Amino acid sequence: MSDSLFEKGVTCHRSGDTETAISFYNQAIEENDQSDTASYNLALLFAQSGRGEEAKTLLHSMIVMILVCLVCQKF
Repeated sequence: MSDSLFEKGVTCHRSGDTETAISFYNQAIEENDQSDTASYNLALLFAQSGRGEEAKTLLHSMIVMILVCLVCQKF
């Protein structure tokens, strides 16, 4: 069985291949392959590589989605 896009992103992230990891995490998010964790890892990778604004934007969108889910559960 081949590695998932998320797993490939993790492998590249751990080996220091930032750009390839970003690509795999983005693909994982698009295909909903552990997208919450992939989004978090992508934001972390952005922050670690000096791309703070991208990290901030991604984390903000994640928070908004969580809040929307919480509100929807109340109705």
